[in-house]
Parts: sequence; structure tokens; C-alpha cells
Amino acid sequence: MVRAGFRMIVESQTDMRIAGEAGDGQEAIDLVNRERPDVILMDVRMPRLDGIAATRQVADITQGRHPHPRTSSTSTCSTRSRPAPPHFF
Repeated sequence: MVRAGFRMIVESQTDMRIAGEAGDGQEAIDLVNRERPDVILMDVRMPRLDGIAATRQVADITQGRHPHPRTSSTSTCSTRSRPAPPHFF
């Protein structure tokens, strides 16, 4: 649901487009290599390779790239004391 909301927001802008969507951190890295996006929205909680590790790898592989992509992270974590929800991405 959150992913669909971000997609709707981006697609409503005439000067922006979605370069791709990844189901896990490794897919995100592969997309960055292939699509060379300007902005990356990375979920912290992803299967196979979490968003923090994927962001580190993206920073390494894009070092020196001009323009350098900007990365923002999202999380489904809560400050309340309860088990984390299942991963939806």
C-alpha cells in the first residue's frame, strides 16, 4: 500500500518517472546499476539484503558518478513495544 502511494505521487509529477521497483535489496542494487536513477527510495526492511546494506553498496558503486544519486529510506518500524510487522515489499 505504501509503495503504491509513493508510485501515485511520483507519477502525478510531469517531471518525474519511476525507473523501477525492487522486491529486495539485491534487486535494488541491480536496478541502480542498470537504470542510473537520480533519486532512490529504499525501504530499510527488505528480504535477502536489507535496505541499509543495499544503500551502503549503492553508495560504493555510485561513488564518483555525476550526478550522484540521492537516497532516502523508509521503514515500517514502530516505537511501540510489539513485534515488527511482516515485510510487505
